[in-house]
Amino acid sequence: MRISGNRMYDTLKKLNFVRLSTFEGEMRAANIIADEVKAVGVEPVIEAFKAPH
Repeated sequence: MRISGNRMYDTLKKLNFVRLSTFEGEMRAANIIADEVKAVGVEPVIEAFKAPH
């Protein structure tokens, strides 16, 4: 899959929402990024971590 400026911009538009740490927006963004990584043939890993809130 070819990476282009248009594809990158489309991904940024998908991520145009509130993504506060430890909230549901953060996981939504992680899944969007994981889907983009899968699209180029790599298996992403989302790791959990503790964060003060």
